[in-house]
Amino acid sequence: MKKAISLLSGGLDSVVSTFKAMENFDLRLCLFFDYGQKALNKELEAATFYSDLMGVKLEIIKLDFLKKITGTALVNEQLPPHMTLEALEDPEFVRQSALAVWVPNRNGLFVNIAGCYCDSMDINNVITGFNFEEASTFSDNSIEFIDAINNSLKYSTSNSCKVVSPFCNNSKSVIVKEAIHLNIDLSKIFSCYNNDEKQCGICESCIRLKKALSDNDIDYSKWFLI
Repeated sequence: MKKAISLLSGGLDSVVSTFKAMENFDLRLCLFFDYGQKALNKELEAATFYSDLMGVKLEIIKLDFLKKITGTALVNEQLPPHMTLEALEDPEFVRQSALAVWVPNRNGLFVNIAGCYCDSMDINNVITGFNFEEASTFSDNSIEFIDAINNSLKYSTSNSCKVVSPFCNNSKSVIVKEAIHLNIDLSKIFSCYNNDEKQCGICESCIRLKKALSDNDIDYSKWFLI
C-alpha cells in the first residue's frame, strides 16, 4: 500500500477523511498543529482519541508565531459570528464569518510542513479533510487549491508528494454518511471554534456539523451547548 501522513485536527472532516484513507493507504503518522487556537485542548483530546484508535502516532507541532500575527476569532477572545441555517444561505454573511476566523495561509503552511515530513520519510501522500462544502467559504479547501499546492510540491519536495482529500467533491452530510458506513464514533469529534467543554452549537462549524448530523438522523442533543 502507498504510505501517507494525515493532518488530524480532531474535527469531523479530518477524522473521517483519515479513516477513509486507511482503506487505500498505509498511514504512518498524524500531524496536529498547535497555533494557539482557543479550542486547542478539546481538539487535541479528540485527535489523540482517534489516533490512538487507529494505532498511529500523533505528532504535535507548535506554531506560536501564527497566534502573534493574526487577530482571528479562533485565537483571541473575540467570539466568532453566531450562525444559523438560514444565514448559511446568505453569501455576504458567510463571507464575513470566514473573514472573522481566517488564519493567514494556515492550510498552505500545514500542507507544506507535512511535505517536509513526507520528503524526509519517503512518504508520497498527505491526507486532508478538505471538502466541497467548506470550499465555498474557504478557498484553501477547494479543488483549485489542492491542484495548485500539488503542483508546488512537485518542485519543493524530492519525492513529489501530494495532497489527497477523499471528500473534496462532497458535502459534510456525505462525510457523516461515510462515517456511519465506517462505524466511526462521531461523539468524540470536536469541530467547534470555541473552547467550551462541549461544542458551542452556534458558530459556523457547529451549524454545518449539526446540519450534516441531522441529515443522517443522528441524535446530537448531548454534543452541543445549544
